[in-house]
Amino acid sequence: MEPVNCKGVETKFLGPTNHRPARVSVRDLDTKKRRVVSWDDGLGVFENHKAAAELVLGFQVDFFVNDRAGGYIFGLDRKKTYV
Repeated sequence: MEPVNCKGVETKFLGPTNHRPARVSVRDLDTKKRRVVSWDDGLGVFENHKAAAELVLGFQVDFFVNDRAGGYIFGLDRKKTYV
């Protein structure tokens, strides 16, 4: 079986609190590091998750999977050449 050669992040919605607006948490599946991105009210739910993932990855995502916990998993194929 060929090893998987991709970069992935998992996104989750963080609801607003008394002190912070709504946000999207983006966790790198390799390093487990997490970044939090502000929610854009001009975008829909999926678009907010995708935009946050692309911001962290630095590229447009190649694929996504609905996560079982209400978020998404986005991926970037490392074999592709990006210009």
